[in-house]
Amino acid sequence: MRIRLVLLLLFVAVVFGWVVPVSALQISFLEPISPTANIAVTTDILGATITTSPELASVSATIVGVDLDSPLSRSVALREGSLTGPISDLLTVSLTTSGALTATFQSDTESPLTGTPLVNLVETGLPQLALSLDLDDVGLMITTQSDLDLAPVPEPSTLLLFGSSLAGMGGVLWRRLRHS
Repeated sequence: MRIRLVLLLLFVAVVFGWVVPVSALQISFLEPISPTANIAVTTDILGATITTSPELASVSATIVGVDLDSPLSRSVALREGSLTGPISDLLTVSLTTSGALTATFQSDTESPLTGTPLVNLVETGLPQLALSLDLDDVGLMITTQSDLDLAPVPEPSTLLLFGSSLAGMGGVLWRRLRHS
């Protein structure tokens, strides 16, 4: 019994010895429904500089441990209604070879935004993963939540399904009790 335990612990130690620690960084942009409120930004990148306004929010930071061969530049558009609808929000991310990061989230004012983004997403009003980058051993995830005001979705079908299952179980129980 002890030999099995020792072998198991040795196996676990060897496996964890080869595992390389991976860190993940997160940036979230939340555009409120109110047109006069600032866009909220949260990040876990140490030393990041955040600026916000009702129409523009940005994060500037240096990601330590990133050494890229060439700079990265990505843009993601959140479109209204469909993938071909007007651009309502635009996320632009640029990363230099030394790890200097700039992420900007721009919201439309009265007229739609323009540009040729790399990725198009449909604006849902829910948190969406807009961009995920794997930079050496560091992962960067950027989520956005647009200002679409969603009406609450009624759930009558769920209640009907749950109620009918309870009624069915009650009927089976009643039948068993009646026959015994």
